[in-house]
Amino acid sequence: MLTNLRSTATMMAATLLTFWSVREVLAAAHFSLDVLVFATALALMLGRTQQRAEPADRLAALVAVPAASAAAAWVGGLLQEHHGYGDAVFVLALTAAVWIRRFGTGFSRAGSAITVPFVATLIQPVPQPTSVSHIAWTALAGLIALAWVDLLWIAATPPASPEHARIVRELRSQATPQPPGRVRASTRMALQLAVALTAGFVIGRQWYPAHYVWPVLTAYIVSSGNRGRADVAYKGVLRVLGALAGTAAATWLFDGVFGPGSHGALTVLFGILALACFLRPWSYAYWAACITAALAFLTGFFGQPSSDLLRTRLAGIVLGGLAAVAAAWVVLPVRTTDVMRRRRADALAALTDLLAEPASRVHLVRFDRALADLTALRPAVHAARILARPVGTGARTADAIDAMRALARAVHTYVRTRTRDPEPADTLRLLREAMAARVTPDLPDRPGAPSDAATALDDALRAVARSYAATLPPVTPASSGPGT
Repeated sequence: MLTNLRSTATMMAATLLTFWSVREVLAAAHFSLDVLVFATALALMLGRTQQRAEPADRLAALVAVPAASAAAAWVGGLLQEHHGYGDAVFVLALTAAVWIRRFGTGFSRAGSAITVPFVATLIQPVPQPTSVSHIAWTALAGLIALAWVDLLWIAATPPASPEHARIVRELRSQATPQPPGRVRASTRMALQLAVALTAGFVIGRQWYPAHYVWPVLTAYIVSSGNRGRADVAYKGVLRVLGALAGTAAATWLFDGVFGPGSHGALTVLFGILALACFLRPWSYAYWAACITAALAFLTGFFGQPSSDLLRTRLAGIVLGGLAAVAAAWVVLPVRTTDVMRRRRADALAALTDLLAEPASRVHLVRFDRALADLTALRPAVHAARILARPVGTGARTADAIDAMRALARAVHTYVRTRTRDPEPADTLRLLREAMAARVTPDLPDRPGAPSDAATALDDALRAVARSYAATLPPVTPASSGPGT
C-alpha cells in the first residue's frame, strides 16, 4: 500500500509539474495552449513506462521521446487532413515500435517510449494545428514531460548498487534463444496490432468519423502487451466494463455539476487521474474506468457534452475491443497455455543454473524475472478458471501458475539458507527432461532426509510436476485383440 501511494505521488507530481511548466512556457512564448493536453497525457503515461528504466534507457529516451513527439504531431496533422495516409502511417509507426522488440531489451524499451507520444496524440479533444511551429513545440513538450518524469523517479528511487548495474549488463547480454521454425513473438504481436488498429480505423472512419479515436484507442489498449488469446479477451472485457462505469459516472457528474471550462472540473480531472494510478495495480478495470471518466471530463471541459456522446463512446469502445480480440484469435494466434509453458520453461531453466550456483545473484534475478513474466498471466487464466469447468484448460493453467509461485517461495528460502543438497537439482533435471519429451515425470521417492529448506524445495518441484502432468492428455490403454 505504501509503495503504491509513493508511486502514485511520484507520477502525479510529474504530471502536474509538466502541466504547469508547459503552460508557463507556452504563455511566455505567446503560443496557443494546444500542446498542453498532449504534454499532460504524455507525462502520465511516461510515469509508468519509465518507472523502472535503467540509466541507459533514460538517456536513450531523451532522444527518442522528443523525436517521437514531433513525429506524432506530424502524424496527428495527417490524421486530420489526409485520413487514409495518416491512418496508414499511424498503424505503421506503432507496429514498427512493437516489431523492433526482437532486437533486445533496449529496443523493447525504446519501442515503448516511441509509442507513448502517438497514443497521447489520439486523445486530443479538439483539432490541433498542423504548422511546423506546432510540431516543434510538441517536441519541446515531450522533452519537458520526460525530464520531470525521470527527475522525480530518480529522486524517489534509491540509487542502484554497482552489483545491480553488473547484473543488468549481464542479463542484457544473455539473448533468449528463438525456437527454430517459429514466428517470433514480436512479429506476431506486431501483425496482430496492425490488423486491430486497421480495423479500428475502418470502424471509426466509417461509422463514427467525428469520434474515430475511441475504437482505435481501444484496439491499441486491448492489443498492447499481448500475452495470448485469453489475455486479450480478458483485457477487452475489463476495458468495456471499466469504460461503461467510467463514462456513466463522468456523464452524471459533469453534466449535473460542472460545465465547459470549469476549473472545478479540471481539479476533479486530476483527482481521477490520481485514483487511476493508485488503483491500477489491483485491476486493469479500475484503470480503464478512471481513464475513460477522465477523457469524458476532458471532452466536456472543451464543450462537448458527455451525455450526447455516451452511446457513441461506448459503441466505439465495444467495437474496438472486439476488433482487437478478433485479431488476437485469427492472426497468427497464440494460446495463453503455450505462453505459460514457455515462460515456465524459462523460469525452470534459470532455476537449473541457480541450483548449480546458489550464490549467483544473476541467476536469482533471472529466475525472479522469468517468474514475474509467468505471474503476469495469472489474472487472465484465473478468470478462465472461473468460467471453465473445474477440470478445464483454464483451471489446469491456473494451477500450474500457482504451483510455480509456491516454488518461488521455496527457492528463496533455499538460497537464503545456503543449502547445498543435490536432491532438488536431480528432481528439477527429471522434471525438465519430462517436459521436453512431453511425458509424465517419473520422480523417484525421496531416499534420504535432506535439510528442511531442501525438502521444501523438493516438495515444491514435485507439486510443479503434478500440475504439469495434469495438463497432459490421458493415456488410452491399448485395446485387446479378439480372442485374447
